[in-house]
Amino acid sequence: MTKKSYIAAVISLLLGTSTSAFAQWPSTPTLDPIRVAQDANSPLIAPDNDGGAFVSFRNGGFYDDKGGFDVLIQHYDSLGNPSWNEPVLVFDTSKAWASYYGAVTDSEGNAYIASDIFEGSNYSDHSAVYLAKISKDGKLAWEQPLNLTPNVDLPVNSLGISLGAHAEHIVAAWSKSTSNYTVDTFGSLSCVNKEGKLVWSKDITINNSYTFASQPIVSDDSVIVLLEVGATPDTTASHFMMQKYSIVDGKPMWAEPVSITSGDNFLHQVNSGRSVQVKSDGEGGVVLSFYHITGPNQGIILLQHVRADGQKVFSGQGLRLSGDSLENGAVSLAYDGETYYVTWPASQSVQAESGESSHYSAIKGVAINQQGKFIWNSDGSTHPSMLKDWKRLNTEGPLDNWFSGYTNPAITLNEHGHLNMTYGEETIYKYYLYAQVIDTKTGDNRSLPVSFSDGPIEVIDNMAFGRTIFGQPLLSYVVDSETDSSGGTLNLLNFDGNANSGISKDILVEKIAPINLSPGEDKLITLKILDSKSQHHEKTVSSSAGVVNSQVQEAANKLAFTISTDNWLELPDTVLAKVQDLDNVERVGLSVIKVKAPSYRPPKVMPFSSISINEGEHAQITASIDAAADAKLEFSWQQTAGPSVSFTNNNSQLDIATDYVAADTKLTFALSVTDGVLVSQEHVDVIVKNTSSPTLKGADTQAQLGQQFTLKPMITSAKLPISYHWSQVSGARTVYTVGNEGSLNGTAPLSNGSVTFLLEAKDANGEMFSKSFNLSVAEQSSSDSSGGSLGISLLLLGLLGIWKRIFGKSQFNA
Repeated sequence: MTKKSYIAAVISLLLGTSTSAFAQWPSTPTLDPIRVAQDANSPLIAPDNDGGAFVSFRNGGFYDDKGGFDVLIQHYDSLGNPSWNEPVLVFDTSKAWASYYGAVTDSEGNAYIASDIFEGSNYSDHSAVYLAKISKDGKLAWEQPLNLTPNVDLPVNSLGISLGAHAEHIVAAWSKSTSNYTVDTFGSLSCVNKEGKLVWSKDITINNSYTFASQPIVSDDSVIVLLEVGATPDTTASHFMMQKYSIVDGKPMWAEPVSITSGDNFLHQVNSGRSVQVKSDGEGGVVLSFYHITGPNQGIILLQHVRADGQKVFSGQGLRLSGDSLENGAVSLAYDGETYYVTWPASQSVQAESGESSHYSAIKGVAINQQGKFIWNSDGSTHPSMLKDWKRLNTEGPLDNWFSGYTNPAITLNEHGHLNMTYGEETIYKYYLYAQVIDTKTGDNRSLPVSFSDGPIEVIDNMAFGRTIFGQPLLSYVVDSETDSSGGTLNLLNFDGNANSGISKDILVEKIAPINLSPGEDKLITLKILDSKSQHHEKTVSSSAGVVNSQVQEAANKLAFTISTDNWLELPDTVLAKVQDLDNVERVGLSVIKVKAPSYRPPKVMPFSSISINEGEHAQITASIDAAADAKLEFSWQQTAGPSVSFTNNNSQLDIATDYVAADTKLTFALSVTDGVLVSQEHVDVIVKNTSSPTLKGADTQAQLGQQFTLKPMITSAKLPISYHWSQVSGARTVYTVGNEGSLNGTAPLSNGSVTFLLEAKDANGEMFSKSFNLSVAEQSSSDSSGGSLGISLLLLGLLGIWKRIFGKSQFNA
C-alpha cells in the first residue's frame, strides 16, 4: 500500500466509512453532519448536474513533514451518499509541493481541479499550474494533468487560481510574478476543452502595472474575467477592471477593459477572501458586488452590472449600498435574473460620556431591481435593511469583524426562490453557526435561526458554499481539531427552503437560470426530478402571462417541455413547471422559470406577405421592423429577381412603379436592416398581373401626286422601348422614312392608285404585333381641273392677241 493510499484508508476509518458507506444528508446537523475528511482545509464545493456535488479540499500544511498540500476530492449524490470509498487524491505532495487550487464542474457532471505545483517536494522559486479532470466514477479522466504553463519559469506562480466552465470549455485564471508582485505580476488565462486540449493561453498586463486575473465567467462564445490592476507601479493600491475574451481564440472582445473602480482596493486572494463576488447574469454579462476601500479601516459596498456589450448598468463605480464606515469587506451576492441581493457584516462603535466605547455588530442586506431601487424599503429610501440587528459585542478582541461579532454571512437562493443565509456569531473566538431564510420580496425573516453547530466551535479557514441543481444550498466548513495539524474536520451540510438539513420529503424539481427567448425560437427544457417517496407523478407546465407557449413531453424522472413565443417579450413571463404526486395531493414540486427577451434586442425584419398588382400600376410596401426603441437603424432595399423596374425607398417604405408584362411576372425585393452590430434580411414577392395585350391602331391617309404624307401608329399596353419595322407591300414605289414614335413620313408617287404599308412592332417584353396602313394617291378633282383649263385658255388668248398685233396688221394691210 502506498503512503497516500494508507493515509486515505486511515481517513476512511476515522470517518467510519467503508465500501458499503451510506451517509445521507443528516436531519440533525449539530450532531452528525457529513464528515468528509480529517486534517482538511480550504474546502470548495462544485455542484454536479444530477443534484449532487463534488467537495474538494487540501490536507497537509506549510510546516508539517509533507512539505505542502495534498489536494483531494469526494463526490456526494443527491441524497448525500458518498460515491467513493475514500476521497480521491488528485495532486500528491510526495511528488510535488501543491499550493493554491480551484475547482469547477462541467455540464456532464465531471469535476476539474487546477493547482499550483512547485518543483520537487519543497517550496521553490519555480512552479507551474496543472489542470486535472475527475469523472463521477472517481477516476482521473486524463492520463496526466495538463500543464497550463509549459514555458513559464517564474516563482510564486499564482496568488489564487479560479476556474469557470460552460458547454465545451474550461477556463483557468491565475497570476504569475516574481517576489515583488507590485512590479511584474501579470494575469494569465488558459482555455481548455473537455478532452484536455489547450485551446489558447494568454498573459494579461494592463497599463504596465501589476495585474491579477480571477473569477472567469464563461458563456457560449466568451469569457469575462475580473482584473485587479495596480493604480501605479510599485504600489499596493489597485483598481478593478473587467475584460471579455473570445472563447475561440482569446482575443479581447471589448475595445478597452471596463473600468469598475477608481481608487484603492486591497489585494485579495480568490480562495481566502470575499471582498469581490462575481456572478453570471445569464446573458453574456456579469454582476459583481465588492468592498471598496475609502481610507484606513473604512470602505463601502458597491454593486455593478456589466452587460454583454461592455456597458455598465449603474453609472460610475456602481450603485452604493452601504454607509461611509465599514470595517469588514466580506460580501455575498445572489442574482435571480431580475433582482440583485447583497449581504455584508457591519460594525459601529458608540462612545459614552465617560469615554468608554461600546462595539456593535450587525448584518445588513439589500435587494435591488434593474432600475436601482431598494425594493425592501417601502418608503423609497436607499438605506440597507437590517437582517440581523445591532448586537453589542462582549468580546475582548480587537474591533475587527473578521474576528468578532457576526461574521461570514452568505446568501444562496433556495428551492422556493427565497434566500438561505448562513452566518457565524462569535463568542470569544469561537462561533455558533446559524442558517436563516430571508423573504426575497420583503427582506423579512421567514424562519427563526437554525443552529447547525454543536455549541460554539472554532472554525478555521473559509467556508465553502454551493447550490444543487434543485436549489438546495450546500455548506462545507472546517472545525479545528485542536491538534498540531494545520487542518481540521471537514463537514458538509445541505439545507432546504426552511433552513433545515436532511433528505427532503418534498418533490424537488431542477431550478435553472432565467431563459432568453426570441420570437420564432423553440427551446427544449429538461428539468430533473428528485422524489424520495413516489414516482407516480402528473407533470404540467403553464405560463403566467400566457405569452409563452409550452408543450410537455414524456420523460422518466424528468419534466421535459418546449417553449416558444410568437412576439417579442416586452415584459418577462413566468413559466411554472409543476410535478404533482398523484397519490398525495399535498405533495407538489415546483420550478419557476423566468422567461424574458434578451437584453440585446437585435433588429428583425418581420416576414412579408406576397402582394399582387396589375401591370402598369404603382405598389407601396411598408416593412414592419422589430427593434429596440433607441436603435439606430440603416435600411437597404434591393431588387433580387424579376425584370428590372423603377423603385424608390424611404427607410422601411418601398415604392415600385410596375410596367407592362407579357405574362404574370414575379418581382422579388430584399430589405436589409442593421443596427451596426447585426443584420436582418427578409424578401418580399410582388406578382405583376398581365391584364392586357399590346394594341396597335392608326388611320389610313391619302395624298395627291407627289405630295408629302404621314402615317401615325398608336400603340397601347406595350412595354417601352418599342422597335418598329415598316415595309411597303403593294402599290407604286414610294419613298419614305421612319420618324419619331414609329411614324412613317413619305412622298406620294406620281401615279394614281393605292399604296399599302405594313408596320411590324416589338415591345421590350418581346411581344410582336402588326397592322396594315393604306395610302390613296389621286389627281386633282374635276372642279380643280376646269378652273385650270380656263386659266390656260385665257393665257392662250392673250398670247394670240399679242401675235396679231405684231403680224396681223401688215398682213391685214396688204
